[in-house]
Amino acid sequence: MIKSISAFISQSFSRLAVVSSLAGVASGLVAVPCSAAELQVLVLRDGAPVWVSREAPVVGQHVVRAVTPSDASLAGKIAAALAAQLAPVPLDQKAQGVKNFVPDGASVVSVEVADGACTAAIALPQEYLRAGIADEDLELYAEVMAGIARQFPEVRSLVVVTRDSSESPWRPLTSFAKPAPPPTKKPETKPETSPSQEKAEAKAGQNAALGQPQPSGALTGASI
Repeated sequence: MIKSISAFISQSFSRLAVVSSLAGVASGLVAVPCSAAELQVLVLRDGAPVWVSREAPVVGQHVVRAVTPSDASLAGKIAAALAAQLAPVPLDQKAQGVKNFVPDGASVVSVEVADGACTAAIALPQEYLRAGIADEDLELYAEVMAGIARQFPEVRSLVVVTRDSSESPWRPLTSFAKPAPPPTKKPETKPETSPSQEKAEAKAGQNAALGQPQPSGALTGASI
């Protein structure tokens, strides 16, 4: 399943996504405000994934690393899109049966952009990550990344990373996939036999040479 998810992400972009560590970023930092706009976010309605419009919440500034002004602008757009995706469902949409597949408490940490190749770090609850992300949720995250790329064509690639503690390295979401359950071992069952079959098997197991004279010589004690 993880291989199929990785293939899905690769097919969503024209070039291979490059994962780079966001730890220790010190130089070239700029602060880009998360602008409010109508953005498309992926939610669940009656258990099925659907895209809806949502205004990006006002969440202050996100630290981004960008070399050019165009990259900085793109970083701000991605931060806004992710902030909208991770925000709680508005009351009017909640009344329509809309739910987030992302757990409460998720937030955008930082965005790094280099010539359209983007890496976004998000914070997710520790208990959520340590329990493992279900395969169906990983597929939804992959669809979110593809949806952001569709909204902003200047995105060449996009990788979302997270970590389960402040001391841990940033890793792709697929690194937190829920382990597959161990295969269940079925108890061995003896095939049912009729009384006549049991008698026949018992008779077949008897020594066929019982009561017969044994050969002597070189073959004495050998079975053929």
